[in-house]
Amino acid sequence: MWKNDVNPYDSIYCAPVPAPVLTHSVASPSITAWIMYQKYMMSVPLYRQEKDFRRMGAELKRDMMANWIIRSTEYWLKPLYEKMHEQLLKCSIIMSDETTWQVNKEKGKKASSNSYIWIHRSGNCESLPVILYQYTRSRSGEHAKKFLEQFKGYHVSDAYAGYEKVEGITRCLCFSHLRRYYLEAIPLDSRKKEIPSSGGAVGRAYCDKLFKLERKWKQLSPDERKQNRLIYSVPILDAFFAWAEKTFTTQDMLRKALNYTLNHKKYFTNFLLDGRIPYLIIYQKSL
Repeated sequence: MWKNDVNPYDSIYCAPVPAPVLTHSVASPSITAWIMYQKYMMSVPLYRQEKDFRRMGAELKRDMMANWIIRSTEYWLKPLYEKMHEQLLKCSIIMSDETTWQVNKEKGKKASSNSYIWIHRSGNCESLPVILYQYTRSRSGEHAKKFLEQFKGYHVSDAYAGYEKVEGITRCLCFSHLRRYYLEAIPLDSRKKEIPSSGGAVGRAYCDKLFKLERKWKQLSPDERKQNRLIYSVPILDAFFAWAEKTFTTQDMLRKALNYTLNHKKYFTNFLLDGRIPYLIIYQKSL
């Protein structure tokens, strides 16, 4: 008989409960991740996910799922984004670009007006890639200035004047954007075939020569690539700019391409400064 009829083994032990992904919520990490994956990777809107869950016997309302996404982003993803942003600003090379983004029912804006999504990513020379997206209501250069504040390295972009607001950077322009200007300037015949020997075709050919060399040097060290650029790319650039300066045209698209080339000549040659600098903005690993 136990003393005072108390059995020391008559106890209930509770296993430790994992911290919830959201306090006071039935959301689990796996279901929240699945909803995000379906919406943002597989483009399945929440109303369709709601129907799918109902077919499986689960009543998950779309507004509740939206709340889970918003709160999880604020609690878990935003701090991670900020840490990645800090790391990005320490990189020696950052590539940036932006594109229009339409948002419905945005406060203070018409549904037909444009907002913008920016992408900022590290160069391939970094040990770990950092790729960040930024949403803004306008294309103001102040957004780029604020996001890239404290960055002091090489910045690769198109010739958008808003990046001039960013202080302390060395601007390097993307030749892929330049090539697109000449491509759009090539006239087509009635069968949608390129008319040979046009000014647009000549400008594109100069860009293609540079691209061919860069592909050839892809596996070289940055120092070796820089030396090869100074030996082989500089003559092509000199011939390209000389051709652009002496070429006169009344064709609007070609004139636009020539002005784009000559007005930003300095920035188009800055990739010669360092073998790590890409000659175009690299999207492949970020899309």
